[in-house]
Amino acid sequence: MLISRSKLIVKDNSGIILAQCIQVQRSKKSQKPCKIGDFLKATVKKGSAKSQTQRLKKLTGSERLRNLVVIQTKSALRRLDGGAIRFNANCGITVNERKLPLFKRVTSVVPFELKKKCNPVLNLARAVI
Repeated sequence: MLISRSKLIVKDNSGIILAQCIQVQRSKKSQKPCKIGDFLKATVKKGSAKSQTQRLKKLTGSERLRNLVVIQTKSALRRLDGGAIRFNANCGITVNERKLPLFKRVTSVVPFELKKKCNPVLNLARAVI
């Protein structure tokens, strides 16, 4: 489960390696942590190449903010058949304001439960479990 200030790995070809959650995009009354398929605002903490990392340090605050959708969490996800899925890390991919993926490749497996909230991610995924 992800809450504010949690770190997550970005699993697309954007060049971002590590991001930190700032705000979950839900109603203000809901204080529940993020689950798979939830959208959140995050800031970029680490990039892939040295030149890109230097470029990220020069960006201002609003340019470092990204919208992410959570695709993997460490906490177990219960399925309707009684099984559970648990991943090794908290991971997400970058999306735009209309909840569409920004980049053309997702480099990890994606659970089938994303079909309800973010269907275009399933088309880009390497494998769906």
